[in-house]
Amino acid sequence: MLSLLTKPFKAFFAESPPGEALARKALPPTQDEWNALLQRYGLAQLLPYESWDEESGLYYNEDCCSFLLEVTPSVGMDEETLRVLSGIYSALPSGYTAQYSLYASPDILPLMKRWADLRQEDEDLGEVDDHIRPHHRNENIFRATLRRRVDYLLGGTWKSLFSDQAMLVRDFRILLSINQPQFDQSKREGPDTERLIQLRESIIGTLRSAGLSARHVDAGAFVNLMDTLLNPRPVKRDTLAYQEDKLLGVSISMGGLGHGQADRRSYVQHAAHPLPFHDDLYRPCAGSGIGGR
Repeated sequence: MLSLLTKPFKAFFAESPPGEALARKALPPTQDEWNALLQRYGLAQLLPYESWDEESGLYYNEDCCSFLLEVTPSVGMDEETLRVLSGIYSALPSGYTAQYSLYASPDILPLMKRWADLRQEDEDLGEVDDHIRPHHRNENIFRATLRRRVDYLLGGTWKSLFSDQAMLVRDFRILLSINQPQFDQSKREGPDTERLIQLRESIIGTLRSAGLSARHVDAGAFVNLMDTLLNPRPVKRDTLAYQEDKLLGVSISMGGLGHGQADRRSYVQHAAHPLPFHDDLYRPCAGSGIGGR
């Protein structure tokens, strides 16, 4: 019964060309339909993501097998670069699908942490115990100035930095996923899996030839990426942990609790209207901060 009720919504997330949906006059669910469904069923039951294999780096979903890459954004390309990138499509076997997603993430804290770690540390701490040294806040001019810059930029993630125009700070991320539909999960060690792995390495090589770096997105990074998409919030986001004994959809849905929702609901901001997610499967997760050192 549940599968019959959720089928129209899962079809909305299906990896099919937009032209096919347009041809059959399909429309996304209305606000009322979303609310009615999500009041009754958990978010984890609607997500198609099932598992991730650490050895192969592949994702196994309800109806496909795929891999996910994060690609360095480019601010400009010439004709030669575009010609090189066109090799990605010529390498795709028949029936495979490719999806690019450009996400302007408000979660800039990881970038700020990496930026802070590049600055010079205090040279002489004197007689400081070893267990205190890692928690010492550097007081040199480089770190002190950086902390002020980080505080200023973090203030622009949900509120414009300028009063006369919109200026929000974002981490622009490009995600590339390649999917093999109708994958038989009983044959995970078969030739289809090997072909998908070889295709991934070929695409990474093509991107490098075009001057773009690419990295694998593992399950932990994917869970946290989906959390920023489904549970955006103007407070420090806890880092979620991927748990091998749970479906990926369940791990993703764990991000909705622990942020002050007394009525045990998490929310996705959709335009100006919040969508309540019933979170019977949610659990709080411990997080980590920037440290500000």
